[in-house]
Formats: sequence, structure tokens, C-alpha cells
Amino acid sequence: MSMTTTRHVADYFLAKARPEVGDVITHLKLQKLCYYAQGFHLALFGTPLFNDKIEAWDHGPVVSDLYQDFKSYNANPIPPVDPKVAAEGFNKEDMEFLDDIWLEYGQFSAWKLRTLS
Repeated sequence: MSMTTTRHVADYFLAKARPEVGDVITHLKLQKLCYYAQGFHLALFGTPLFNDKIEAWDHGPVVSDLYQDFKSYNANPIPPVDPKVAAEGFNKEDMEFLDDIWLEYGQFSAWKLRTLS
């Protein structure tokens, strides 16, 4: 996978949200999904997915820049991103990797992901 930004990974996950059926992503959930994507990328490929530093905060791992981007949402759902826009710049392998993370962890609530981290 090519190096990307945390925001690009976050947008990819936000494109997966389906608020019309109650499937939403909050800021906390988004942080944890990016954390798991980074961890699994390191474990599977030996390289980071993104260069942003992950910090230990009260509610688990956080990328500070991503926090700044979405802090205004607090615990409210973040609106979905257009899937076509979110997929730009990702190749097939990138998307398969992120889809695998989504399939495994996207089903869980923010608090469940927090507990797991």
C-alpha cells in the first residue's frame, strides 16, 4: 500500500457510514478505526499506513490532527463522505485492506472499539 494520510483513511471509513439505517461513525469510532488500520498495516506489511503520530489519550489512541478536524462533532455522528471521492488515490489493494478493517471493526460501537484498544 502506498503511504497516505490519516484524513484520507478517515474519509474512506466515513464513506462506509449509512446513517439512514443507524450505521453512523462518531469521532471516537473514527479514531479507533484509523488506529486499527495503522496497527494491522504495520503488522501485515511492516510499514506504516500513514505518518501521523498516534498519541495515548484518556479514551485511547488518537491522531491529534484528525481530532482537530472532527472535534466540533463531539459525540455526534459525522456525515458520510462521497464514496467516489473517498476512494480517490487508493488502489485496489488499498481498498481491499481498508474494507477488511471495516468488515472486522466497523460493526462495533465507538465504546466497544475504545475498550478493545
